[in-house]
Amino acid sequence: MLGTIDAKFDCGYLVSVKLGDETLNGVLYHPGNPGAAAPAPPTCNALGKGVHEDDRRVMEKLSPEDRVVYKNYELKDKERYQKEFKEYKERLKMVQTLPSL
Repeated sequence: MLGTIDAKFDCGYLVSVKLGDETLNGVLYHPGNPGAAAPAPPTCNALGKGVHEDDRRVMEKLSPEDRVVYKNYELKDKERYQKEFKEYKERLKMVQTLPSL
């Protein structure tokens, strides 16, 4: 394997690596630089504690059967958020453990 740095930019490098007969080109990000992009956290679940007062009043007027639909949306969104947050923490941990160049 033989590799070269083709260009440097503010948060990483453009590189070429020769593996046998194949040349691979890519980007290496340098997490130690200020301004290097860290993974963004997921957006919080929309129907959680951030429900506005007007929305609460509307929900209170719904029948229990109609509320079930929104509760199901809330549960699915909460599951989505928990899954995305777990993935975010894993990506963040990977970025933090990358060696500085």
